[in-house]
Amino acid sequence: MDRVLSGFVRALRSAGAEASTAETIDAARAVALVGYADRASLKASLGVALAKSQGEKLLHDKIFDLYFSPPAEAPERADAAKPPPEPGGLGEDASSGESGEANEPGMPGQSAGGGAPSGQGQGSEADIQALLDLAAQPPDSLAMRLALAKAAQAAGVDDIRFASQTAYLTRRMLEALGIGPLEARLLQKLGQTDDASQVEAEALMAARDALQRQARALVEQRFGIFGQSATDNFMNEVAVHRPIGRMSPPDI
Repeated sequence: MDRVLSGFVRALRSAGAEASTAETIDAARAVALVGYADRASLKASLGVALAKSQGEKLLHDKIFDLYFSPPAEAPERADAAKPPPEPGGLGEDASSGESGEANEPGMPGQSAGGGAPSGQGQGSEADIQALLDLAAQPPDSLAMRLALAKAAQAAGVDDIRFASQTAYLTRRMLEALGIGPLEARLLQKLGQTDDASQVEAEALMAARDALQRQARALVEQRFGIFGQSATDNFMNEVAVHRPIGRMSPPDI
């Protein structure tokens, strides 16, 4: 079973659907027949395979629309104009020094065999240009959707459980996209005073902010799919089942 379908089945189960093994096998056979290109046919086929009751059908349609639609772009944040973090640091959008995982070939800012972004110098020029080109793509373009999907997979975005993880996972996605060379170039140009450097710095900052908004929008979408039910279950356990005497201040 491919990763797209397995992720969708996980989303259904997170929302409370049964999605048994036998039904999942039927869904895989349906995808093999209709493919992913025609969303209407895909939705109908998966609905037949995975939803047996009217309630399950409604839940299936809701999760399908969430999972297979491009995320709405996150609004521009007040801190978007701030300079990027120092190369190697994670800034306020992360809380760990661990870099993103290795990526599949074709990811901007990554070597062909995956792994860490290529270093500064001649080899990073193509990486920076690839990110500039990607940032100029519409949110629903195939290039943007594929790049974000690969970055989300590398960052483990589908494992989100709490809204407080949004900033951290957004940064992990940027790292998986290979944002390092672009941020290093931006810092370099911000330290120069000539007009050409300032113009380039503005273009680099705009690209970085656009990619950050797209990454954040996807993380927020995935929280709505995978994380909200986990948060609700946790809060129910704390509020309903945990004795008051065992509650700490953060639980209240």
